[in-house]
Amino acid sequence: MDFKELMKFADTADTVNAIVIYAFFGVAALLLILLILWGIMKLSNFISRKKGKNIMREELTDEEQLFGD
Repeated sequence: MDFKELMKFADTADTVNAIVIYAFFGVAALLLILLILWGIMKLSNFISRKKGKNIMREELTDEEQLFGD
């Protein structure tokens, strides 16, 4: 194996390494975006449930209006 073949293998290894690194960071970025969206959905669900409980407490049913607590 001479120097030219060795450099060819080194260039190929560098190219494959770069592709693997870019793919890894692409997948990591996608997972991060999905994690952020999941967190936003959970927070939105929590806030809507909390508002729903407050609304339920403020509104009186027909029986409570007629007969009290």
